[in-house]
Amino acid sequence: MQTLRSLRVHIALLLLVVLVPALALSAYTLTSQRQQVQADFAQAAMELARHVASRQDERIQDAITLLDALDHQAAILQGHGPGCGALLEQGVEEHPGIRVLALAETDGRVRCASAEALTGLSLGDRAWFQSAVAARTQAVGQWEPDPLTGQPSSPLAYPVYDDQGRTAGVLIAWLNWAWLDDLVRLHALGEEWTLAVASHDGAVLAHWPNVAGILGQPLDADPVFSVLKSHKDGTRILRGDDGVERLYAAATLVVKSAGQDVHVFVAVPAERAFGAAQRTFVGNVAVLTAVALLGAAFAWVMSSWGIVRPVQRIIATSRSIAEGDLGARVRWGHERSEIGQLALAFDQMAEALQRRDSDRRRAEEEVRRMKDFSEGLIESMMEGILTDDMDGRFTFANAAAAAILGYNSPAELVGQGWAAIVAPDCLAIQAAAAERRSQGLRDRYEVDLIRKDGRRITVEIAGGPRMEGDRQVGTLAVFTDITERKLLEQLLWQTKVVVEHSPVALFRCDAKAPCRMEFVSDNIGRFGHTRDEILTGPLSLYALVHPEDRQRVADELARRAAAGEDTFQLTFRVQARDGTVIWTESYTEAVRADDGTVAHYQGAWLDITERKALEDRLLQAQKMEGIGRLAGGVAHDFNNLLTAISGYANFALETVGQKHPVAADLHGILDAAARAADLTRQLLAFSRKQIFEMKIVDLNDLIRGMGKMLRRLIGEDIDLAIVPGAKPATTRADAAQIEQVLVNLAVNARDAMPDGGTLTIETSNVILDDAYVRTHPGAVLGEYVLIAVTDTGVGMTDEVKSRIFEPFFTTKEPGKGTGLGLSTVFGIVKQHEGNIYVYSEPGVGTTFKVYLRQVAEAAQPLPAQAQEEDLVGGSETVLVTEDDAPVRQMAARILRSLGYTVLEAGNGAEALQAARKCGGRIDLLITDVVMPRMNGRELAQRLAEICPDAKVLYVSGYTENAIAHNHILDEGACFLQKPFARRALARKVREALGA
Repeated sequence: MQTLRSLRVHIALLLLVVLVPALALSAYTLTSQRQQVQADFAQAAMELARHVASRQDERIQDAITLLDALDHQAAILQGHGPGCGALLEQGVEEHPGIRVLALAETDGRVRCASAEALTGLSLGDRAWFQSAVAARTQAVGQWEPDPLTGQPSSPLAYPVYDDQGRTAGVLIAWLNWAWLDDLVRLHALGEEWTLAVASHDGAVLAHWPNVAGILGQPLDADPVFSVLKSHKDGTRILRGDDGVERLYAAATLVVKSAGQDVHVFVAVPAERAFGAAQRTFVGNVAVLTAVALLGAAFAWVMSSWGIVRPVQRIIATSRSIAEGDLGARVRWGHERSEIGQLALAFDQMAEALQRRDSDRRRAEEEVRRMKDFSEGLIESMMEGILTDDMDGRFTFANAAAAAILGYNSPAELVGQGWAAIVAPDCLAIQAAAAERRSQGLRDRYEVDLIRKDGRRITVEIAGGPRMEGDRQVGTLAVFTDITERKLLEQLLWQTKVVVEHSPVALFRCDAKAPCRMEFVSDNIGRFGHTRDEILTGPLSLYALVHPEDRQRVADELARRAAAGEDTFQLTFRVQARDGTVIWTESYTEAVRADDGTVAHYQGAWLDITERKALEDRLLQAQKMEGIGRLAGGVAHDFNNLLTAISGYANFALETVGQKHPVAADLHGILDAAARAADLTRQLLAFSRKQIFEMKIVDLNDLIRGMGKMLRRLIGEDIDLAIVPGAKPATTRADAAQIEQVLVNLAVNARDAMPDGGTLTIETSNVILDDAYVRTHPGAVLGEYVLIAVTDTGVGMTDEVKSRIFEPFFTTKEPGKGTGLGLSTVFGIVKQHEGNIYVYSEPGVGTTFKVYLRQVAEAAQPLPAQAQEEDLVGGSETVLVTEDDAPVRQMAARILRSLGYTVLEAGNGAEALQAARKCGGRIDLLITDVVMPRMNGRELAQRLAEICPDAKVLYVSGYTENAIAHNHILDEGACFLQKPFARRALARKVREALGA
């Protein structure tokens, strides 16, 4: 009977299902009608909002027009008096949309207003007022009560400018919002309706029905309107505090002139809004319900005799089979009917089930056994296993997969996809792998996954398609966490890169002599041997060390180990395979065994060859600088002595005559003084204390002009090749000093080729780049002219090359040279701010390269050879100032012998005193440059105050920049170098006097 009733119920329900679309249609109609009501309601709210925004824009524009008109009134510009207030009061009367008008100072204090009570009111703290003053343009403020009536209004600030364009004041209009009440009453449809207009900050500007005290209050106080405000435009159905359910609509528009939002809210009881649609829906449902009940009753009666009984037999048989009696049968005899055919088919099915049941039981047993085996195998694996379907969603995960990905159980992964666990920047890799698997391919790749806790890991995945028969149903992926391995590989790679590109080579060696190498880094090649050569060959630590340093290194290692030192630093030389010597700084650590003895040494080697070379060059430069300062001082004192010696020897020779027996001795004194003068000039050149007369010189012309003189100088057994450059080699130099450089280099080359050879002098224009500057200390980037002097002589060893520019250093036999030739060259080149480098090998020859700064100006003509001239004197008055008495007396005697009136002074003070005594009649001042308390330039400047027309001749053995800049003679300065002869003094005096 239960089966009978269930079947009848289902037939009745089938009828009801037919009626469901009709009910759905009715519900859809109700929903559509409600949506249309809501849409119309929202449209009404939007139209009201547009009306409010438009009306407020019009009122703001009208107010701006009024304020612009008031801006041109004299009473407004003056800003005080009854005329200003009357004009503002008239503006309020003529414009009902404006409650109050006022004129304020730029600090916010009201000068005059349409209501006298507002005079003196301060508006300086209002943001809209500050904005108008700062921006110098109109500004509309937020809603606020007007200062006269306290009613809702919007302030409008309008700056006023004077004739100079400065802000003379600010006009303020408070716009009336009272018109909103009329507008709200106009749109209200009945007592049940509620309308409200609010400012952008939620303050009530108008409300229907009127509620006492609500204007200006925040809408947020009403929770319903608070919800509507947060959703802005649209409709909502909400229940108010009174329990009535209402349909609300909200709309928001911007008042363009003010740049502010205005909110409009409309509400009506939901029952009134949706009443008609609701009544139509109820009627439709009643009709459909009646039809459904009648149909169900008819189906109940008709199904009782034709369907229920045979179905009941089939149900009973099914229950028997379900309970395990696979031999139960329906055996319904009416096979011609559909129910009979169903019963026969059911009996055939039961027979088939009985046959298959035994097969199934055997198969299930085998499957169970294989499943237990495979599940045990999968769960025992350390690798994670994931299977997915064709949509990429996981259908299985083993425990290892969950553990690797940080999940509590595999079930958490099932249903997720690859996108949930693959790092975002690796999704393309996973997509490419999925594409390959969809094509039936197997692959292996690495990808980054994101664990449940957010940590990123790297895994290696081996995967392929998952098949059911001939159809692919998904993929299988087996993965292993290789994060630590990747980090280790990266660390090893970074360490390898750092070490290979580091100037430091790492090593480890046995502590027992000869300290066999156990490990060296790949960059050991910078020390002249390959890594394999050191580790597999016979080389040890001692074998790598230079023979002269081996014993010292061995002794030092032993001493440190005995002293218990574990870390120390050693400096020694390493000899490369090609014989190159490399200075090495070793930072060594002693690794001790358990018994405290040193088992190994390990540490790092640093190539300091270049640093050692720079240190050596620095020491050499410091030594040369010190010698130069000493030489300059000695030369200065010697020049004073030589000036006196040669002067008085000349006087003595003139007195006794050439035929006197002592004349030969006097000539010997003069020759010795001349050689001594040459020696001091060389010392001055080395110490860079000479004074140069710099001109633009073309070195090509200079070396061409020296050809004949150089050929006589070097002799006939040496070939001279002069190779000037193709382009002008112009530089700023003292031509005579450059000639001295070439002469000294030529003499040096001649002495290096006793059996003859070739001397080549060539010039060219070169550019010194970064690479050259890095390897040549003292060199500066730029364009240079190069003079290269090359001989094919005996050459020099490295030891000789390191000292060739030292004064008095020579490789010649005693008496064959002073050792000042190359020192002079060095000093002249350095004083020209140039550089000189030497390249030489024993038995091959030597090249000196001189680099001088190149200039783009045209060369000046070279000076002509001076002609011998007769002594010329004069009658002018000459003041000789010299702190060295013998020099002063000798110069005065020479000048007096030439007819000059001579005054003498031992210092600057005496010279000024002598000039005053003679009434300022001084034609020429001859002064030493370097004197105590007052040098020559200072004396010349002070003497010019007494004797404005006096000329000046400076005399010195060297200068400390008193009349020169960087030892280059100042323009217009007349200078005589000590020691000087009688003829040189006479010529310079006439030159200084302008004769």
